Amino acid sequence: MEYEVNKILNVKTRKEVLSMGIDKYNEECRKIVMKYSTDWKVVVQRFGRWIDFENNYKTMNPGFMESVWHVFKTIYEKGKV
Repeated sequence: MEYEVNKILNVKTRKEVLSMGIDKYNEECRKIVMKYSTDWKVVVQRFGRWIDFENNYKTMNPGFMESVWHVFKTIYEKGKV
């Protein structure tokens, strides 16, 4: 997703992202996720997976992302990464 957003916004470095603003960059990322959400639903159904599409989560949820980073940090601090 970031690859596609970087192409759309013509962003090549972290510094460019920061000067544009994380909020603007994240909003573009959200648009890309939502752009492909219908395609994702079709593919998942073809695979035969049963998913609650009405109450699903996406990794763009800040609480979810923060919990994943917290776990990663803990594992890193223990020398496991």
